[in-house]
Amino acid sequence: MKVECSASMRERHPIGTKFKVWAKIKDTVDAPHLYTSWQWKYEVVSYEDAQAFIRAKQWNTKT
Repeated sequence: MKVECSASMRERHPIGTKFKVWAKIKDTVDAPHLYTSWQWKYEVVSYEDAQAFIRAKQWNTKT
């Protein structure tokens, strides 16, 4: 799924970087995608941390 995020977030990190973000589903004419505001905090995480987060099903919690 595509993610709409701030330009500074995209430009500061290389392609493939894993992020933990607070996001919502935005339904547009083209296709639904995730949206995260430039004002919302995000965290860069390792592949291992991302996998552990997914396995633990910890979404819907702010850190």
